[in-house]
Amino acid sequence: MFELVSPAFEHDGWIPLLSSCQGMDRSPPLIWYNAPDHTASFALICENHSLVIGIWTHWLIWNLPGDAEKLPLGMPVDTRLPAGVRQGLNSYGSTGYRGPCPPRSRVDHIVFRLFALDTRLSLPENTRRSRLLRHTKRHLLDEARLDGYFSLKTARERIDSRAT
Repeated sequence: MFELVSPAFEHDGWIPLLSSCQGMDRSPPLIWYNAPDHTASFALICENHSLVIGIWTHWLIWNLPGDAEKLPLGMPVDTRLPAGVRQGLNSYGSTGYRGPCPPRSRVDHIVFRLFALDTRLSLPENTRRSRLLRHTKRHLLDEARLDGYFSLKTARERIDSRAT
């Protein structure tokens, strides 16, 4: 089974403050296992599913090499990365990862979706979520998902509890 995990938080667990707008907006480290045979590349979408207005995109990255198995903490926000890796526009209108930023009273449901693809994608730098999804559907071998939650209140409480 194709699986996506993070050493920073468990599936359905709390995303750390470091990966939020109140922290340093650093993308969490991600690791994946059991990618399908013949995977040529991976694409990743990080999106917020808790908003009434629809899905908010936090990150788009594609053309990760087919033999890749992880992304480190704090990926650069450049449009073009080594090995032909590309990043598109998030809902903030910028490139790269931007973490959850809910009001203190709200909990955000953040979903990381990793797509194993049978090809590399040729997309422009200003690509947004809908376009990336259209192209991944045409070349999809499998999808792995990692869900997390973020609440400023909960993140601060976790930090305070470690200090005592």
